[in-house]
Amino acid sequence: MKKKVAPLIIIFALIVGLGFGFNFFSKNGDFILTSAISVDQSHFENGNKMYLGYTLKWEGIGSVILEKVEFIRDDRSIVAKVDDDFQIESYIAETNTIGSMDEESVRDQGLDEELSPLKGKKVDDNFRLVLGATFNGEDTKNDISMMRITYKKLGMTHYREVPMDSGIIMDEENS
Repeated sequence: MKKKVAPLIIIFALIVGLGFGFNFFSKNGDFILTSAISVDQSHFENGNKMYLGYTLKWEGIGSVILEKVEFIRDDRSIVAKVDDDFQIESYIAETNTIGSMDEESVRDQGLDEELSPLKGKKVDDNFRLVLGATFNGEDTKNDISMMRITYKKLGMTHYREVPMDSGIIMDEENS
C-alpha cells in the first residue's frame, strides 16, 4: 500500500507545483510608462484630433500580446467609445517620430502609415503607443489619469493599470 501512495503523492505535488508555477509566470510582469506627453486644451478646438506618443516598457518574463487599452478618468470612470468628451484610438508606432502632432501634420508627413492596430501586437520590451485623441468637452478637471492595458500571456488574459500622471490635457497652471 505504501508503494502505491508515495508515487501518487509525488505526482500530486508535481501537478500542484506546476500549476502554481504556471500561474506565477503568467501573471508576473508590469507595464511602465517611460515617457509622457500632454497638450494644451486649445489644440483640441473645433474637434481637432491630436496624436500623442507614449513609450512604454514591458517588464516581465516572456512576451505578451496586446488586446486593448482603456482610459480611466480622474473620477475612475472609463472613457466610452462613443458619446463621450474624449474619443481615443490606440495604435502602435514603429518609430518615436510622433510626440504630439495634429492630424493634418501626421497625414502630411505620412506618419499615419507607420501606425498599426494595437490588438494582437506582440511586445517583449519597449514599445510606442500612439493615441489619436479628440476632446469635445468643457471639463478639463476630469482628465485621463490612467490607462488599463489588457493583454494575453501564456494564453491567459490579464490587465494592468498604468498611471498617466500628466493626463492628456495640460494643466492650465503648467502651460
